[in-house]
Amino acid sequence: MEKNIPHGWRIRIVLALLVIHGSVFSQSPTMAEADAFFKHQDYREAVAAYSLIVASDSGNALAWFRLGQSQVQLQRYSEAISAFSQGDKPGPLQAIVRFNLARTSVRQGNLEEAFVWLNKALDSGFAGLKQLETDAELSALRRDPRFLDVLKRGDQNANPCEYDERFRQFDFWLGDWEVYNSVGTRVGTNHIEKAVQGCMVQENWVSVSGTTGQSTNYFDPASGKWMQVWVSQGGDHTYYEGDFIDGGMHFLGEDVSRDGTTRLNRMTIEPDPKNPVNVHQLIESSDDDGIHWAVTFDGIYVHPQPPSGQP
Repeated sequence: MEKNIPHGWRIRIVLALLVIHGSVFSQSPTMAEADAFFKHQDYREAVAAYSLIVASDSGNALAWFRLGQSQVQLQRYSEAISAFSQGDKPGPLQAIVRFNLARTSVRQGNLEEAFVWLNKALDSGFAGLKQLETDAELSALRRDPRFLDVLKRGDQNANPCEYDERFRQFDFWLGDWEVYNSVGTRVGTNHIEKAVQGCMVQENWVSVSGTTGQSTNYFDPASGKWMQVWVSQGGDHTYYEGDFIDGGMHFLGEDVSRDGTTRLNRMTIEPDPKNPVNVHQLIESSDDDGIHWAVTFDGIYVHPQPPSGQP
């Protein structure tokens, strides 16, 4: 029967009951007061407080959300869904509100509705992949083949760079490398790895003499360019900005030495035209604002060979 009661009348009924039974509030409570009840798990008083708040401020999405959570704790699932639905408004809470609508629908045994709300939560950017994988409330949904798509979409939201081709343009540089100069002398090793769930490429250079350097590389969606910041053990650093052109990275930047002097640098990192399995890196420098350029590094990256006798 309660399903047929319009939401506005439910609020009126709650307010009437508060008057009949006596409320702790002599005036409309604040969010801090309502949150205190919620924090101390006094969910009946929390329901009363949040109900009064939303009665006077129906646009308070957080109050609707907390009201829904309190109703869930009291196992009043229809009321919880009503409150969550009122709090389903565009904004930072929308994805988690919709996720809770899915969880509460499962508690009601309405698995179809739960899938609807899960997909709406994902549409809103819900990125709680761990919750999707482990939340006990969703166990009934995990037996449904459709949940595999839910997990995939959750992974896309949680790790968007892994699914964005722009952020994967530098993947050809990833791996463990032995680096040789233009005459075939081994000059060092470089370990290139993804970081921050694929949103960054990290370079870790070690020369044969033991000196080190690192660079951070990332795609900037605002400019559409790749950025690199290189820092060496000697204290110099280079700020690069570049583009992915014809399968390779082409950078231009400013090198700053430890004493503060600067010069222009340009750098190309691309699959080796002679053997695309390898990588070619060319760095040139200019002390006259790009009129003349001199090669400062010309190297070939080769994957190390396994020890003899190993596959």
